[in-house]
Amino acid sequence: MTTVTSEIAVFDAVTGKIAFLGPKGMTLRAGQSSVALPAGFTPEIWIWDATKRMMVESLPKLKDYLVTAIKADAETKKMALLSAGGAKKAEYAEKRQEVISYDALATGVGGVVAQLTSLSTARRKTMLAHADADAAAHGDTVAAAIERFRGGISRSSTTPLIAAAEAAACDAIRAATTIAAARAVVVKWP
Repeated sequence: MTTVTSEIAVFDAVTGKIAFLGPKGMTLRAGQSSVALPAGFTPEIWIWDATKRMMVESLPKLKDYLVTAIKADAETKKMALLSAGGAKKAEYAEKRQEVISYDALATGVGGVVAQLTSLSTARRKTMLAHADADAAAHGDTVAAAIERFRGGISRSSTTPLIAAAEAAACDAIRAATTIAAARAVVVKWP
């Protein structure tokens, strides 16, 4: 199958209504005229202006195109940082919650150690299941396990930075009132 590259817009010479896009040098019917497509033409961002009898960039289409591209790029960047598999993601979320729960114990009377010893074994294993298991596997303490989890959490802090950069760029594009302003938006990836 041969791919035809569109190089011209064919339109009604009287009304200016577009008929189709086609290759340069094609034979036109009576009453048709053509104009070369602009450099960098992509149908995702250009529309036909029958009055001007030419393709013009569409600000709404350009915004959609740029936002979609940024979101796809952000998704690729975030996925590169995350572990594969739903179980691993759930495990990380549970460990994050255990760090938060452990830190909440520090606000109680007597600090973390007093709070931990006051918990029943069943409650502690429910509240800090991963930390208890990790401490047993490493032969150390729940506090040491929590610090290992905290280290993993701080290393994964790039994901929110990517999401924030994505949101800021998309918001700036959506707020743009001109094509030049939309194109001028730069994503400040971490």
